[in-house]
Amino acid sequence: MKFGFGGYGELELPVRRNQLHDDAVALQSARAAFYLYLSSNKVRKIYIPEYLCTSLDSVFSTLNISIQKYTINSRFLPSKKIELMNDERLVIVNYFGLCDEGISKYLESYSDFSNVIIDNSQALFSPVIGGITTIYSPRKFLGIPDGGFLYSRDINDEPVEFFDSSRSSVHLLLRAAGEINKGYDEFLRAEAALENHEPRKMSKISRRIIDSIELKNVIDRRVNNFTKMHEHFSSINSLTFDLSSKTVPLCYPLKLNSSIDSIWKKLLTYDVYLPRYWEVEKSSSSYEYYDKTLFLPIDQRLDDQDVERLACLIIELINNE
Repeated sequence: MKFGFGGYGELELPVRRNQLHDDAVALQSARAAFYLYLSSNKVRKIYIPEYLCTSLDSVFSTLNISIQKYTINSRFLPSKKIELMNDERLVIVNYFGLCDEGISKYLESYSDFSNVIIDNSQALFSPVIGGITTIYSPRKFLGIPDGGFLYSRDINDEPVEFFDSSRSSVHLLLRAAGEINKGYDEFLRAEAALENHEPRKMSKISRRIIDSIELKNVIDRRVNNFTKMHEHFSSINSLTFDLSSKTVPLCYPLKLNSSIDSIWKKLLTYDVYLPRYWEVEKSSSSYEYYDKTLFLPIDQRLDDQDVERLACLIIELINNE
C-alpha cells in the first residue's frame, strides 16, 4: 500500500468530485472527440455550417472526408433541412450555448438521429438530446489545460494513454498570478499542443482541476452576467434571446448595425480582450456575425461590478463612434 504522504507541497485545491459528463468518453480535446467518432464510422461527407472555425479541417482531411458547408439563419440554425445518406453526417453547432431550444425544434423534422452530431463545444452545460452523438469542450468554460467529452454509441476502442498536460498548464499559473501578458505565449503553446487530434484520455491534471471547481457558481454567475448584459444592450442588439430557457451561455453576443473593428481595437487599449468568431469570406451570409458582433465575456470571474464597468465602457465607445 502506498500513501503519498509528506514530500514537497502542492496546489491546495478542494475536492468536490464533480460529476461533469462522467458518462462521456473524456479526451484531450473536442477535436480528438470528432476524430475518434468519425474514424470509427465510414463517413464520406460531412455537412458543417459555413460560420465555423477551421480547427476541424485537419480532422476531415486526415480521414479523407469531403466537406459540404451550409448556411445558417438568424437563429444560428441550418436554414433548411438537410437530407442525409448513410455515409454522411450533419454537424449542428450550439452557438455560444444559446441554441438548445432551437436545435430541439429543428430536429423534430428528423425521424433518425444516427447521422447527426451536436457540437456543444460552446455549450458545456447543455444536455445530450435523445442519444445523439454530442461533443463538448470544457476548456472554453473552465480553466483547464485540455479536455473534450464525447457521447456516442458508435465508436471503436477508447484510448488508454493519458494526454500529458504538464507542459501545457503554465499559462493557467501565470494568469492566476496576474501575469496575463506573460501567460499568453504559453497559452498559444498549450493550444498548439492540442492540434494533434490523435485521441488521448483527458489529462489527470484537467480532471483534478474540474473536481475542485464549484460548478454551481460557474452556472449561476454566467447566467446572472448574461442577464445583466442583456439589460444594458437589448435595445441595440440585433440578436434576440430566450432568457426563460435554462441555457448557460459562453458569452454575450452583441450584434450592432455596423462594423465593430474600431471598438474592438479600442477595447484592447483597456486590456479588454474579445475573441472574433470567425473570419469567413466577405461574400458569405455569415460574414456579418464576424464583422458586426462583439462577443462580451460573462464568465465566472466577473462580478456585478465588473459587468457594469464593462457595459458602461462599451456604451461609451459605441456612442463615440
